[in-house]
Amino acid sequence: MDADQPVTIGFIIRNCDGDFLLAGTDCCRAVSAEEAECKGLLLAVKTGICQGLHDVVFETDNKNAANYLAGIPASLSWSSVNILDEAKLLSLYFQSVCFIFCNRTGNCVAHTLATQRGASYLVPTLYHVPPVWLIDQLRRDNMFCNIANS
Repeated sequence: MDADQPVTIGFIIRNCDGDFLLAGTDCCRAVSAEEAECKGLLLAVKTGICQGLHDVVFETDNKNAANYLAGIPASLSWSSVNILDEAKLLSLYFQSVCFIFCNRTGNCVAHTLATQRGASYLVPTLYHVPPVWLIDQLRRDNMFCNIANS
């Protein structure tokens, strides 16, 4: 991306056992893929708070974002740092929260959600139950991340 462009964000929130809690999509504007990923994390945090979740795990396929949120030095743009600082501050509302890196191979659910939505659909979508077309991908991602994090 070279300029501020519309992007579609997909996110999933799981519990510490990897079980589905919530998923959603929305549109925003971003100048880079990194910024879009950070805005997705912020949206997921805000949504989790609004839904009254307490113990959550947020996965991202952006290693720098995951490292930054874990307090590990990371190379990020100033705009991404500002977005993640807001996410970190808001995450204090949860009883327990974890931000983890999950390789894109094991994080296809967010991409699938964003692709299904399309950037032209402007109304945010929230799933309290996984849609049928997402169930197989949820199983594959959960299995991959459980193996990768063992």
